Amino acid sequence: MTQPRRELYQSYWLHCWQESGGLLPNPVWRFSLEDPHSRQQQEFPNLRELIIALNTALIESRYQRPAAARRSTASTDQTPEGMIKPRSDL
Repeated sequence: MTQPRRELYQSYWLHCWQESGGLLPNPVWRFSLEDPHSRQQQEFPNLRELIIALNTALIESRYQRPAAARRSTASTDQTPEGMIKPRSDL
C-alpha cells in the first residue's frame, strides 16, 4: 500500500458525546477533533461549528501546499465555493 502524499492528507480523531442536565432541557451532542500527531484538541458546541472548522482547515491546507502540488491537482480540486457548507438548521 502506498503512503498518501503529505500535502493531500489530513487526519483527525473525532469524539462525540451527549451532555445533559443543568439548564439543558434535552441532551445535546458535543464534538471534538484531535490531531493524532500533535494531540492538539478543539471542542465544538454543535455539529455546525464542527463542520465550519473542518471546512476551514481543508481550505487552508489547500492554499498552504506548494504551488507545484496545487497545479498538479488543479483540475480535480474543489474551490472554496465548492466546499461543504453547513446547514443553518443544525
